[in-house]
Amino acid sequence: MDPRRKTYPDDHWLKSHDPEKALGAYLEQQDKAYSRVKNNFIRELLGDLEGKRVMDYGCGAGFFSVYAAQAGAAKVVGIDAEDSVLATASHFARLKGVQDVCSFVQSDRFPSFLGRDVFDVVLMKDVIEHVPDDQVLLHAAAAALVPSGKIVLSTQNAFS
Repeated sequence: MDPRRKTYPDDHWLKSHDPEKALGAYLEQQDKAYSRVKNNFIRELLGDLEGKRVMDYGCGAGFFSVYAAQAGAAKVVGIDAEDSVLATASHFARLKGVQDVCSFVQSDRFPSFLGRDVFDVVLMKDVIEHVPDDQVLLHAAAAALVPSGKIVLSTQNAFS
């Protein structure tokens, strides 16, 4: 792991190795007014996902990975640096019945797909503040897109 990457304290929900407990804490966080407004805006930016290939980079507990699958995405790849949250994301996808559409990958770097997998949409919600070189991240994300693809990026602010 890159020592410059922002990390979370040990008592944060995403460090939990109990997927059910972590998912409950995560969904509670997503139900707060600020998160609801922000998430609705991100849904609007994502647009129609029917038949799309979606990468959710920094997927956390899989909120938008599951959303994309439920919205008709053909393939969803959730990637996160924290292995504990990937167990929670997999658990969430199973609970929502979209485990066949979603796959989850542990990586603290943006994966290089070398033309094997190309995405219609790359979502990076609350990720850019965790990486040491945002320009490298953005170039890698752009390289993972089809020519008419879309990057949706959001970051934290003082209210979150």
